[in-house]
Amino acid sequence: MTQTITKKTQNKILQVLSDFQELALLDKSRNVIKSYQQLSLPINEYTICITPRSGSSWLTEILSKTKILGNPEEWFNPGNLPGIIQNHYPCLDVIEYFDCIKRTQCTENKVFGMELSFFQYQLVCEALEKTKNDSSLSLLNLEKNKSIYLYRLDLVAQAVSLYRAVETGMFHSAQKNASEKALIDFDYSEDKIWNWLIHILQQEFGWQQSFSKKGISPLCLTYEEMWSNPNLTKLRIINHVLGKSNQVDEISSYNHTKIANSKSNEIVTKFYENNSEKIEFCLKNRGKVNATQIKKELAL
Repeated sequence: MTQTITKKTQNKILQVLSDFQELALLDKSRNVIKSYQQLSLPINEYTICITPRSGSSWLTEILSKTKILGNPEEWFNPGNLPGIIQNHYPCLDVIEYFDCIKRTQCTENKVFGMELSFFQYQLVCEALEKTKNDSSLSLLNLEKNKSIYLYRLDLVAQAVSLYRAVETGMFHSAQKNASEKALIDFDYSEDKIWNWLIHILQQEFGWQQSFSKKGISPLCLTYEEMWSNPNLTKLRIINHVLGKSNQVDEISSYNHTKIANSKSNEIVTKFYENNSEKIEFCLKNRGKVNATQIKKELAL
């Protein structure tokens, strides 16, 4: 869904809420929200700080199936938000929306989790600040809530994965049209891959700066670790969020699988071969240098 951003509402999250104001004001919508507000708030919250193509959708599935870690979706993804608001949460503002998802998306043990990219985090913070409500800024508190940082060691494979997803529409193996999208071909484009690689690095830099500024030491997880041992990843998160646990129910079957194909692997190899020194610079400085500095240093 394409949103028209007006001068009055530049923030994408605020724009979506503005687009559905008429729906939110209907009596039936107000009754739905009132029913949600009867539910109790979570007592334990955590945020998964992600970058694109880091395995976050699969991690959501892993954690949701535990039945004790909430339903940690990307609740503030601007691309998904219109459908969420229209079909589930016809809210008047971002505070009401935050309140609703916290009450309805926690598990019976009152644990709530969510995933945020750094750019989504910026949008949420801005939206909360614009409400001019003294309590609004406490709704997203990385210092108070437990934080998890999910990233990918193989930066080039991550950038190629993001490039392919955008070019073909093939984002996840669990999406409805996955088999159809998987057949769409995509060509090698060094400029576009660099664009997405820098996009990822900027989000990593943003997260690391935020962690440092707020004195946060998140639980750090990698895409590679998660794929090699999902049950260990799950156990580490349970220990981090809920306290020590020596065992966890093992689930061997998930809807999400890797979607990289031979073409993806060929492009990754070619990009490494053509840009070895530049990639080495990026790897040494990831999380330390912003996108503008990297592009200047590498003459991109």
